[in-house]
Amino acid sequence: MDTNYHKQLRLLELALIHGSGSRKAAGAVMRFSETTHIVLDYKKFEMTSNSDLLQTIQDGALSTDMPVVELLRRCQVLAARQKIPDLGTWVQHELNGYPDNAELPAYRVLPGHAMGHFTGPFGSGIRNAVLPATNLPEELQHWAREAQFRQPIATLEEISRRNDDSIRCAWPGDLVTMVRMDFYEKMALGQAWLSISKSGIIGAIESVRNRILTFALEAEAVVKDHEIDPPAASSRLSQTFHTVVYGNVGNIAQASSNFSQSAGDATGDLESLVRELSKFGVTSSDSGELRTAIAEDGPLKEQKIGGRVAGWMGRMIAKAIDGTWTVATSTATQVLPKLIAKYYGLPD
Repeated sequence: MDTNYHKQLRLLELALIHGSGSRKAAGAVMRFSETTHIVLDYKKFEMTSNSDLLQTIQDGALSTDMPVVELLRRCQVLAARQKIPDLGTWVQHELNGYPDNAELPAYRVLPGHAMGHFTGPFGSGIRNAVLPATNLPEELQHWAREAQFRQPIATLEEISRRNDDSIRCAWPGDLVTMVRMDFYEKMALGQAWLSISKSGIIGAIESVRNRILTFALEAEAVVKDHEIDPPAASSRLSQTFHTVVYGNVGNIAQASSNFSQSAGDATGDLESLVRELSKFGVTSSDSGELRTAIAEDGPLKEQKIGGRVAGWMGRMIAKAIDGTWTVATSTATQVLPKLIAKYYGLPD
């Protein structure tokens, strides 16, 4: 009986997952009970129609009470019933993580800002210095601009609950060694990372929820039990899935804060630089320190910003991190390098 029991149990599971309605599920439960002599409560196994399943997915996506993981599992059931393999694969990747060879949706590629700690001569150093992407060879610039998040969505949710405002994605040690002298004059890079705003992680999670909702709404017109040709429905739903998940759907929260600045052609214009910085709350005292740093560094050498100016930027970002400078860290890491680069006539 043990072998027969497991065989019938498997048939029951398949019927419940792939069944098109409650009648088929009821029959499966009845056959299981008769064959195994085990009494089951049908209500516990009652399956909704595909239309009802879509409605529960829509309701869950509209409410923050239903975790995204639960929404994805319901989509997995829908993918199995309607034979939408691409949807099933996407759900598996979101739940278990994306393999290195899997296509990564755009919402899982988050922009960031490279930062690092430097050491210099006579015990000098710079902490939290911005690392301009343009200082790197073109094939390596992505390390200073964006990060791919292939972890399971449950891991992203755990990251989103941390108290930190940003996430550090460390550079590999061999990369740091390769480019350690490429940034600031007489300064060697010792540690580097890409800083990603936590809001970008939250945005990626919400993007999954929004895509599920969009798909469920558009699929509603296709999924009508016993009223359409199943193969045609699967094809239409697969097309809808690709448009929603991999197309340009909705606005995705990015890791960086938007800002605008109208410095114009401010190359070499120190007063214009100071005025622009003041718009972001940089005090006259801090601007005075920047004036001194620029004067002491002198003209650029080999298109590299001097160590004193780099140190000033690092101190200002540290102030943004600890709240002494009342501006978002992500804004600080954008504004300072752009304005300083414009002053020196460098690409940003």
